[in-house]
Amino acid sequence: MIIAAFEPRTRSLKRRLKKAYRWSRKAPVKTLLRLQGYDNSQPIILEPFNAIYFQVPKVASSSLKTLFKKELGLPGLAPHATRFSVPNSDKLEAGSYSDYFKFCFVRNPWARIVSCYHSKIIQNRNMNQTFWTQCLFYVIPKSASSGRHRLSELPILNAHMSFEEFVNAVANIPDEYANKHFRSQHTFLCNPQGELLVDYVGHLETFKEDFQYVARRIGLRVVGLQHRPKTKRRHYKDYYSKDAWKNVAIRYRKDIELLGYEECSL
Repeated sequence: MIIAAFEPRTRSLKRRLKKAYRWSRKAPVKTLLRLQGYDNSQPIILEPFNAIYFQVPKVASSSLKTLFKKELGLPGLAPHATRFSVPNSDKLEAGSYSDYFKFCFVRNPWARIVSCYHSKIIQNRNMNQTFWTQCLFYVIPKSASSGRHRLSELPILNAHMSFEEFVNAVANIPDEYANKHFRSQHTFLCNPQGELLVDYVGHLETFKEDFQYVARRIGLRVVGLQHRPKTKRRHYKDYYSKDAWKNVAIRYRKDIELLGYEECSL
């Protein structure tokens, strides 16, 4: 009986240690890449396939980059700690890559925020204390603490906030200073004039079918790729109050209008 009682704690400790070990290996590499000016959320050139993948954080980007990393034979500990080839942003906006097939995958904004809350607040609750979250979301370059903005002028994300509090905070952080995991999806996909740079917009809700189309279009020989959520959780609508639902609708209005979603009611 006593041994059985300790088994869940032992499994939990093993998971935490395994996660900490993986993080300790990836963090220095990701930090070095950032110091070198590499942004791991930039579009990726898939040269052998004459294609460009526009990645959006929290939309199967880990699964897709893992696949592309393998197909391109790139070294690296993890997909987000790998240096991919990226297009020149000025040339991309000027249309110099017109002969490349440009694609992306997007996600229902309400579901994406639930995913962000789980991965950045719930799953990291034991390590994601106020100091850590300030560093993660604000101290990094081009973040809310840069320029004339200071920590006191924007909401602070902390490990113990409720989902409602998280939504309220996110709703009051503009895209210019938002962490990439809850930045509006269109900011990864549009030129300064707000026009989509991609030829094809796939959706996470129909990922299997949409990915198969992309694979056929670029000549990628893959039997299939399915996005599997990292955690089991309730349906995303179950997290929302009417006020929180409305806040997300207002905060991500352009995503909803531009990417093929509807502002449905709760």
